[in-house]
Amino acid sequence: MKNALLPRLRLPFARVLLLAVAWLVSVSSAQPQNIAIPSYVRPGSKTWNSWAAYPQSVKIMIVNLDNGDDLTFHPSTLTAVQAAQAAGIMVLGYTYTEYGERNPSTVEQVISSEWTSYGVNGIFLDEAPTSCTASTPFGENTFQYYQTLYNYIHTELGGKAVLNPGTQPSTNCWMAVSDILVNWENSGITNYEHSYVDAAWVHSYPSNRFWHLLYSVKNSKDMETAFSLATQRNAGWIYVTSEGAPNPWDNLPTYWETEATLK
Repeated sequence: MKNALLPRLRLPFARVLLLAVAWLVSVSSAQPQNIAIPSYVRPGSKTWNSWAAYPQSVKIMIVNLDNGDDLTFHPSTLTAVQAAQAAGIMVLGYTYTEYGERNPSTVEQVISSEWTSYGVNGIFLDEAPTSCTASTPFGENTFQYYQTLYNYIHTELGGKAVLNPGTQPSTNCWMAVSDILVNWENSGITNYEHSYVDAAWVHSYPSNRFWHLLYSVKNSKDMETAFSLATQRNAGWIYVTSEGAPNPWDNLPTYWETEATLK
């Protein structure tokens, strides 16, 4: 809508160009690319501490104790979580959801335990489906299933909700029930270069809404290529590792110090 009360400005072209460039720089610098790690190791271990030693780059870590099923309180875990948070790292609890087939009451029990025990900043909901409309065993569709969990995390607890389908959904349906969406988790740089679907809808959101995870990326050069592609694909969160299956998230990549100091 035009505002008739504002005078029409006439600026020299060169000044308009400078203002436009300054605006673009401010937008890109406002949402830098940061490392977010699915740190599936014991908090406070040597590997955990090696990740946490770079808070200038590492902005998210995950507490994953026996896939979230260990509800015993561990004082050493709390100490490690608080140290990471004090350094400026967001720490997420972990739970799997079996693509909408795990009892939501059980999932909420895990969330509540992690929240109470460790004061996490949010929850990483693993094993999310790509479809928002599939049926679940609980008389609702998958969107309603994750909406309930999102409301519990976001509204009742005041935390962040991360959803991990691990691949690119065909629509933006999950954006309404997640603060961050993991829309790529796969192996190798070749897969990432040629199999990723760069959906147009992704570019209508801030980059800090998307997280890409790559494993079995063998060398530093390919790791840097992945970072560059992630920027082009509007992913503000990324982690790349040389480790492979079955658990690529339990050890440091061979090029960790290079990756941690890229920016």
